[in-house]
Amino acid sequence: MATDPPTPSNVPKPEPYEEPPPPYPGLADTANHVQPPPYSEPG
Repeated sequence: MATDPPTPSNVPKPEPYEEPPPPYPGLADTANHVQPPPYSEPG
């Protein structure tokens, strides 16, 4: 396993780390930086 190089045919690619689907809206920290809420400056 460690001797063999990571190949797409040998090692199944996990979920897309670039934009993983947030299972819980708000709980997933990834959704926070991916889609920030409407930021409004006070005053």
